[in-house]
Amino acid sequence: MKKNLVLTMTLLLGAMSAGAHDGDHSYVNGICTIEECTDKYQPATQADDGYYELANAGNVEWFSDNVKAQPSNFTNARLTADIDLDGVIHRPIGEDSGNKYRGIFEGQGHRILNMKEFTQTDRVGFFGATRCQSAYIKDLIIDKSCQITGNNYVGAVVGAIMYPSDPSYTTLENCINEADVEATGSQVGGLIGGAPFNDGTAKIVNCINL
Repeated sequence: MKKNLVLTMTLLLGAMSAGAHDGDHSYVNGICTIEECTDKYQPATQADDGYYELANAGNVEWFSDNVKAQPSNFTNARLTADIDLDGVIHRPIGEDSGNKYRGIFEGQGHRILNMKEFTQTDRVGFFGATRCQSAYIKDLIIDKSCQITGNNYVGAVVGAIMYPSDPSYTTLENCINEADVEATGSQVGGLIGGAPFNDGTAKIVNCINL
């Protein structure tokens, strides 16, 4: 009888824990703190104009996952607050040639803070790779608290610009980088790391690398 009671209580507690998790994440900075959670990032809300609104670190990482899952889509987003990535291993938005970012990204003058750890060593930056003719990034500040390090194609805003289609280009407008940027390999820059195929083009308007 005692054994059955213990088993019943164990099953009940397990069900309560799973049920509470299924219905209720416990988010801090947009990241679920429940240890067994396999869906850690808080989904961003989508405004009436179709833009995803990113208010915390979890929203940003969720957005990066969303871009990876739908690489052929044009996906627009805007920051609604400064984003603190302290303790977060950042997945650069648009990881590689198969998952390039295309869309309009509005920083709205907000800052990316404490971006120091990345899921990859090539194509490193807030954005990993952008599709040349399809990305427009504006009003974004990479704060001096960030440390951008990697191997190849390392830039604070964009690591790599890929697959151009002249006369179009990736556009950066009103973007500021205050962070140190370092690479152990090749192709490194303050705002943009480089172009893997040596023919990517960028239009840089009113941007500053401090």
